[in-house]
Amino acid sequence: MSAYTINYDEQRNLIIVVAERLDENAAAAYIKDFEEILKKVKPGFSGITDVRKAKSVLSQEVVALLSPTMQLAINRGLRMDKKWVYLSDSPIFTMQLNRMFRNQVEYKETYEEAYTYFVS
Repeated sequence: MSAYTINYDEQRNLIIVVAERLDENAAAAYIKDFEEILKKVKPGFSGITDVRKAKSVLSQEVVALLSPTMQLAINRGLRMDKKWVYLSDSPIFTMQLNRMFRNQVEYKETYEEAYTYFVS
């Protein structure tokens, strides 16, 4: 099982991440993959991260590694009128993500809700 997948939907100008497990090794690889996918986006892109399949919460070390990724996205042209969307059904994950990204993320329950949020 892969720790995560990261894809770019060119038609929607949208990065889609599905995270199942992010330990320190996976987080380091993720950052490299994230930087590569950022090279494909057009300014004004959006993002969705789905952590609903994640089996455990993030360690403090992983939080420290991943925290700068939002700034990488902003620097590359993340649209600022809408926030990065997280799909999460874990209160602990939601709390961690709030700490990591402060007011830069939005929470939705489904992809359909996320897509609707981006076009509203």
